[in-house]
This record gives sequence, structure tokens and C-alpha cells, in this order.
Amino acid sequence: MKGRMLIIDDEMAFCSFLRCLFNQDGFAVETARNGTDGLALARTRQFDVIITDLMMPNLDGMEVIARLRADGNDVPIIAITAYTPFEINLNAARNDQVDIVIYKPFSSQEIRDVVESVLVKKSGGEGTRKSAGERFFPFNNQGL
Repeated sequence: MKGRMLIIDDEMAFCSFLRCLFNQDGFAVETARNGTDGLALARTRQFDVIITDLMMPNLDGMEVIARLRADGNDVPIIAITAYTPFEINLNAARNDQVDIVIYKPFSSQEIRDVVESVLVKKSGGEGTRKSAGERFFPFNNQGL
């Protein structure tokens, strides 16, 4: 097993797609269909990486991230969104709460590369950083 992953997204088809993709890659994947359930899972179980949508009804991804960081949880977090950096609240970026934002739509290989990058970085390796021009937004490299 490569590790434990939590996917938080209100779109069932998207959760199923990512679960299938990362199960094939050897991850143990759990999903939550809203921020409240995702936050509860993240607080009670240990994950190697969390992927969360930023825009969800009720408890959105930004609030989930802020609460996890306030708890002292330093798990790598990948935020996914269909919005541009100018349409989302970048407070998480300024506080180094999110490792990378990836914009929808993305390919299977793109999300795999992003997950690999944050896991390599977590383990002390160099990782494969992507520039913002390549559809990834590594917050801690943008000088925000």
C-alpha cells in the first residue's frame, strides 16, 4: 500500500473517479461527500494526503483546511477547484495551509503527479514542482 488518502468532494462521480484511480495506484482511499464528514474523518483517522474541493455547500474546503491546520494537523493537502486564483480566497495560501491547488479539469496523470510531488516533499525529497503556468499552483512558491 502506498498510503492512506482522503478525498473530500460533493460530487459523487468525481469522488468515485479519484477513488478508483488511486486504488489502482495502491492507495487506501476514503471519501467524504461534504466538508463536515471530511473534517470528522481527518480528525479521527491518519492520512498521508488529503484532496479536497474548495467550493462545497455548508462547510467548504477552505474552512476544512483552516480547521485542520488549527488542530495542528500537518498532513499534505491538495485543493482542487474550477475557479481561478482570483476567484478563490487566498488566505490559505498566505498562511501556508495548502500545499498545491490544481484546477479542473485535469488529467489522471496530472493529479497523480501532484500527489506524488507532495508525498515526496513530505518524505524529505525534492518533489516535482510544477509552475503555475502548468495548471498547478504551489502556494508556497508564489511569493504571496
